[in-house]
Amino acid sequence: MQGQSTGLAVSQAARERRLIVGIVSGFAGRGAALLAPLIVMPAMLAYLGAVQFGLWMTVVSLTGMVAFMDLGLGNGLLTRLANCHGRGDMDQAREYLSSAYGVLAGVAGLLLLSAFIADGTGLFSHWLSATAETPEPEFERLILVCIIAFGLGIPAALIQKIQYSFQKVWQASIWQAANATATVILTLLTIRAGLSPWLVVACYAMTPVAILGISTLVFFSLYRPDLVPHPAFIRRESAVDLLLLGMRFLMLSVLTSVALNLDNMIIANRLGLAAVTDYAVPAKLAALLGVLISVIFLPLWPANGEAIARREKAWVQKSTRRMSMWGGLFVGLAGLGLTVCSNWIMQAWMGRTFPDQHLVIAWMTLLSVAMAVGSPYHMVMNSAGALRVQLAGWTLYLLVSALLKYFFVVEFGAISIAAVSALCYSAIVVPAAFLGAKLVLDERST
Repeated sequence: MQGQSTGLAVSQAARERRLIVGIVSGFAGRGAALLAPLIVMPAMLAYLGAVQFGLWMTVVSLTGMVAFMDLGLGNGLLTRLANCHGRGDMDQAREYLSSAYGVLAGVAGLLLLSAFIADGTGLFSHWLSATAETPEPEFERLILVCIIAFGLGIPAALIQKIQYSFQKVWQASIWQAANATATVILTLLTIRAGLSPWLVVACYAMTPVAILGISTLVFFSLYRPDLVPHPAFIRRESAVDLLLLGMRFLMLSVLTSVALNLDNMIIANRLGLAAVTDYAVPAKLAALLGVLISVIFLPLWPANGEAIARREKAWVQKSTRRMSMWGGLFVGLAGLGLTVCSNWIMQAWMGRTFPDQHLVIAWMTLLSVAMAVGSPYHMVMNSAGALRVQLAGWTLYLLVSALLKYFFVVEFGAISIAAVSALCYSAIVVPAAFLGAKLVLDERST
């Protein structure tokens, strides 16, 4: 009995070390990913010119709008693999892996086929003639390489979820940093070499896909050769399970995206476009806190999944409370720093300040603190694939906050948007997170 308790303590200590390493390494990986576009964009704009740069940004926006084409399988796979890891069931893990790659390879194939058909039938040319003043043949190549990179990236990006699910977050972070570094260096080299603009864009778009491919080969050849995906291990049951779970994650992603990105549309409709600028830029600065939240709490997802699979309810409860308290405090201090230094940051970044920017950032900081407090409890639900309470909470938040923002913004100005977001999130989503996590742990402990 004593040996069993010692083994449990050692296992939990190792999990906590992996969690800490994952959080620390995540700052380096995410920081590099944030810096890469800031470094490359000025050179790309100067080299491509306003027309082709605008075309590139338009295509990138369009691909971003259909990012749901992974069908939520990445998040579903993370949840299922973490559970398999906790139970030590590597046979089922390989089935899930193979099935996920099989489904997303099919999705990518259909997307690429559609792109080639569109290019061959002149659909891109027709669209360009209506949007570009002087469309050129290589404009079509620019569109095509962006779509190809996006399509290949759908299955390639699974490796990041796989690394997270086995609590190898440090590996994902190292590859993310390497990805950003290689993209910056190779893109700048192609610009210096004077290659055609579409080739420069191809380098920028395809380098991340290539790095993801290399990281996939390294992971399965060096770390987990026992889990190499193979068509022989594709199972209909596993694919259907992933699709059903993935669709729930997809619904949650759509809800959260709409709820958190509706503000500018409401301000534009009620106060005019000029008011959007005064609100959106300070809000964009405060959005850095959201990146911080993702880095801190995402590694908790697979750690909880492993612990729940092993019925270590006490560890999940303890780590969730601790992460909620310290994470909320850390995010609050970071937000306080942004608020106090906002004038200096805005002058350095935008060359000017904005009306009520301190208040906007302060209310957004309160929202971020509420998110930080609730995120560990969301990770408990995510790790169990139990999303019903989350979906209900976010749906209620979207309806209530949107209605209040629509009416209050005229009376109290754009600042009321941030205030309503913070107060409604604290009153609706956070209690729902507490309730959902409790239900998950009660159910898994019986």
